[in-house]
Amino acid sequence: MLALLTVGANRLISVDALVEELWEGTPPRSGVNTARTYIYQLRRLFANAFGEARAERLVQTQEPGYVLRLPPGTVDTADFDMFHAMAKEYLASGDIRTAAECATEALVMWRGPALSNVRIGPLLQTHVAGLEDRRIAALQLRTHIDLLLGKHVDLIGELRALVTEHPFNEWFHAQLMVALTRAGRRNDALHAYRSVRSILNEELGLEPSAVIREVHRSILAEQDQIDAPLLTAV
Repeated sequence: MLALLTVGANRLISVDALVEELWEGTPPRSGVNTARTYIYQLRRLFANAFGEARAERLVQTQEPGYVLRLPPGTVDTADFDMFHAMAKEYLASGDIRTAAECATEALVMWRGPALSNVRIGPLLQTHVAGLEDRRIAALQLRTHIDLLLGKHVDLIGELRALVTEHPFNEWFHAQLMVALTRAGRRNDALHAYRSVRSILNEELGLEPSAVIREVHRSILAEQDQIDAPLLTAV
């Protein structure tokens, strides 16, 4: 319940949403009253930690539910989004090194899978999926920036881990092929192509995307300084 209030900080979370999250469509008859009891218990915990007055300000009743009032900088996701946005702005302005610093700061906010210590219900599952999409976008942005800075050798190990973690993300596969080629490892780059082609064909019945095929053609043409695929969604 605290997780749901936190991801919706400063926004109204209805009692119905709390009940849905806690019991996933099969609440007990006392579900609404139990949810309100949990709110009371949460306020007691906050009161013990911060005092009665602050506890009342933190968890406010606002029909038909509750609002967790948090000041700016309290939730990591807000800082993550801020640094990610700054990285994109600096990159667009041509300040690549500052963009790299901001992209790195954004990813520092991640210390593991979102809400991994919480038994999540349907509403939080949707939120966690959205957070993971944002993390991948930030990883793509930082990878793109590092390639612009010529860090292809340093990226190879990380990209190998990323294609293992996200086997159907063709953008990461393409970047691995580019990094290997720029490092003078054409044979490894061609092996990486065969690997992603096999994964897509065997698991999804698909051929590699046009982006992957274009990188492959560039490798076969012995273009050591091939261009990395553009970042289309960050």
